[in-house]
Amino acid sequence: MDANEYALKVTPVEKSLGVVIKQAQWLGNGKAKTAITEAVESAQIVAPPVSLVAEEAAKENISTDVSVTAPCAAPAMGAAPHAEVTDDEVVLRFGDRRYRVRGLNKNLSYETLKINLFASRDVGYYVDTFDLYSARQRYQYLVNAAKELAVTEDVIKVDLGKLLSELETLQQQRIESALKKQAPALPAMSEAEREHALELLRDLSYSIVCLLTSIHAVSLASAPTS
Repeated sequence: MDANEYALKVTPVEKSLGVVIKQAQWLGNGKAKTAITEAVESAQIVAPPVSLVAEEAAKENISTDVSVTAPCAAPAMGAAPHAEVTDDEVVLRFGDRRYRVRGLNKNLSYETLKINLFASRDVGYYVDTFDLYSARQRYQYLVNAAKELAVTEDVIKVDLGKLLSELETLQQQRIESALKKQAPALPAMSEAEREHALELLRDLSYSIVCLLTSIHAVSLASAPTS
């Protein structure tokens, strides 16, 4: 063990080095007391503060921790980022991965979510058309996309979960918008229009009563007498 290792293990540094020097045996010429005292004072002056020693040790630990990196772990499930939405496609980004969705406007039913999904990264890309609600098709997509994008399957699985949540929201908005266009609201009637409609209804009712009365009279007249 050299002096530096001893100073790091035994604290405080000033006292630990002083104790070692005081216990050392004098081998040179001259008075031992004076030489040892000067050595102790010199060690106390030169010895670095404890905070600096701790700081250096902390730096060594930090650099060691940073050098060890995990290979592309799955990101935590959170809120999806803002989507870039146009009439024909939707684009979302998760980290360095980009997803372009087409065909969402054709899904006007809550039971299906068939899309054309293009996933890309700086190292590759993968594209396929499938139903996002189908577990089998979704799993097949994430397996192939993970290989082409050089990431783990868990990364693609989390991305697809965020993508599904975002697309469901957009799908609901488009379905509601389509239903509003199919059933436009009827214009409200004015008071004059309402009175005119009631007058026509009364005339129609009177005409029906007169017609039924005439039919009854003709039936009685044509009935055979006993």
